[in-house]
Amino acid sequence: MSEVDAGPRGDVTKTDELVEMERNIRRLQEQAKDLNQARHALEGDVRALRKKATRLE
Repeated sequence: MSEVDAGPRGDVTKTDELVEMERNIRRLQEQAKDLNQARHALEGDVRALRKKATRLE
């Protein structure tokens, strides 16, 4: 199956498979963005805890 099929008027339409792939890509990009934000937040928590631990030593 090709990535695109010719429509009844000769124009190009996306196959269901391609639409699903694009939807999955967008979903994965959103998940990557969320994970990156969480990582940055955790890195900030680690820095704060290390600073606190240094003061307690």
